[in-house]
Amino acid sequence: IRRDATFRGRLTYGTPLSNVFGDNLPEGVGDLVWTATAELTRADSNLPNYSYWNFRLQTLLTKRWEF
Repeated sequence: IRRDATFRGRLTYGTPLSNVFGDNLPEGVGDLVWTATAELTRADSNLPNYSYWNFRLQTLLTKRWEF
């Protein structure tokens, strides 16, 4: 009988680019928001072929547009 235990943890942080690089950015770039995410997935099984772990990183740049 197969028994699994799965863990998934995720950490996300976002900040405007002006907080990272200061106020000397070109106009219109300082309000871009940079988001970084790290995720870890770990699956343990009593059968060795079904145990694994996975680590993922991703980044995202977003801009707000007002009309």
